[in-house]
Amino acid sequence: MAPIMVAAWLLSVALRQLATMNQDLDQQVSKRTEDLNRIMVLREKEITAVVHDINNRMMVARATIDELSTTALISGAVPDALNESERRVNAAMDAVSYLIEDMRTAVLLDNDALKLHCGRVDLADLLRAVVDQFSAVALLDGCDLSVDIADQVPAIWADVMRLDRVLANLLDNALKYTRRMPRNQRSVRISLCQQGDSVVLVIADSGPGLDDQALALLGRPFTRFASARGTDGMGVGIYITRGIVELHHGSLNYASDGPGFGTTVTLTLPLPAPAQSTTE
Repeated sequence: MAPIMVAAWLLSVALRQLATMNQDLDQQVSKRTEDLNRIMVLREKEITAVVHDINNRMMVARATIDELSTTALISGAVPDALNESERRVNAAMDAVSYLIEDMRTAVLLDNDALKLHCGRVDLADLLRAVVDQFSAVALLDGCDLSVDIADQVPAIWADVMRLDRVLANLLDNALKYTRRMPRNQRSVRISLCQQGDSVVLVIADSGPGLDDQALALLGRPFTRFASARGTDGMGVGIYITRGIVELHHGSLNYASDGPGFGTTVTLTLPLPAPAQSTTE
């Protein structure tokens, strides 16, 4: 009789353990399902946001084409005007490709797989080129865009293509949020100088500003704030910008005196070591 009772007890223990394992498995499956659903929702939002951003860039292209047509009809073909319009259209089309590249960069950062291809970079020249790219957007928005570059800013050691995206994302963000203000209150001030062993870029906009909670969340992918209402975007620009800057051993800091007082972003990048400065 005793062996039967022992066997029955062991069976009951095994059944309880099996029930616990089944419960744990159900919980794991439920969690994985929730995670998958969350990822799918994020991807859907991501795609929707990309479409919005593409449409936004295309508006610039359409406005330029309209300008071209009007110029041709009213005053005839003017070579300089035609060339400038073509440049603006090409810049808008390039911006669409950049949006797709931003998505790919975010994935690489998530997987610690983003690699830099560094060389000597004249940050002043690069900044001028990026500002020129967005000058048409600022003009269309009625935004006062100014640039102050100190004399003889040293070259840095960086991946020029990745750094171009950093500058473009920062300036695009500043213009995007400044656009929400009345036209007579839209301004973006940019300065670049050397401070000690670093090069410092400051972009100050007159946009709606950020509260402390929003500042603390900056850089998280797919995060959108109340101040972002009325603007397009997928909330990934600051995330990849910060990731690229940190790979360059630099820093990216945001500051705001609160809603209604604009936002200032400070990008700090180290100057190259002596060994790097002599490397081609």
